[in-house]
Amino acid sequence: IDSIYRTGGEFSLRGYFTKEFFDRLGKNSAVVTGCPSLYQTGRDLNITKQKLSEKELKPVVNGQNYMLSLKFYKEIFRNYTESVYIDQDHYGMYLYDPDMRELDELSFIKLSKLVKKEGYYGLRLATEGRLLYFADMPQWKRVLETEQFNFSIGARIHGNIMSILSGIPACVHAWDSRTREMAEFYDIPIVTDEEIKKKTLFEIYDEIDYSKFNLGYSKKYDLYEEFLCKCGIIRNHMNDKNLFFMNEDMAKTERPEIINKKKLSILGTEMRKKERMLLLEDEAFLKYREIKGKQYRMR
Repeated sequence: IDSIYRTGGEFSLRGYFTKEFFDRLGKNSAVVTGCPSLYQTGRDLNITKQKLSEKELKPVVNGQNYMLSLKFYKEIFRNYTESVYIDQDHYGMYLYDPDMRELDELSFIKLSKLVKKEGYYGLRLATEGRLLYFADMPQWKRVLETEQFNFSIGARIHGNIMSILSGIPACVHAWDSRTREMAEFYDIPIVTDEEIKKKTLFEIYDEIDYSKFNLGYSKKYDLYEEFLCKCGIIRNHMNDKNLFFMNEDMAKTERPEIINKKKLSILGTEMRKKERMLLLEDEAFLKYREIKGKQYRMR
């Protein structure tokens, strides 16, 4: 931080939790602008929440892989058969690496290690074709739009931002301060650990409100643009025809091809044969993660 200020630079911050940290360091000039990722399609972004029945809800889910073992998320995938999980860092190799040896010679010991490492439900979704991983952002956006998903939820802030950029209302499962501060800055609806234990997905959808987001978004866009101008990064206006989305019309509208489809099918068969034991192991691992998570948050 000091090295940036010594060069005459300045900081653009994600949210007010980070701003408080800077203030305590005596770096009071830092500006809260949110994350540049949400400004990629221009200043006129507006989210409309549809009036839907519970049966019409088609959710897209994101989050940490172990969260898929939580009752709330298990019920989403059981109750909404067209729902999918967008992975951002755990399962890509399992889908696309033809030399993924962890999918070969699936003994019970190997299955047990896989579940401990990756979680039972994430692996199962991968075997069912309901776990997606995108290497191409325009394709990600087009699939969300063309398959007409209408609600996004989960603990990955940028997974939800991609849905918002696609015009889909999102609710952030605010499980840490970094996720929460950015959602609160933009007025993106949030749901807490305690709330997902008490509410159904449809109840959460029914309660979310994007009026504050829509009202304040253009002002936040202008604030970030002003910051870039002040720092000499741009002259007048941000270019909303950026490299990620400038060729969006040429992007693929179908889901990415799963290279390891046959291997994953075999994995699914073997997991179902030993499902009872693997689920017990997954439950034990989830409790361990919860305990470690509470210790981490207390620190």
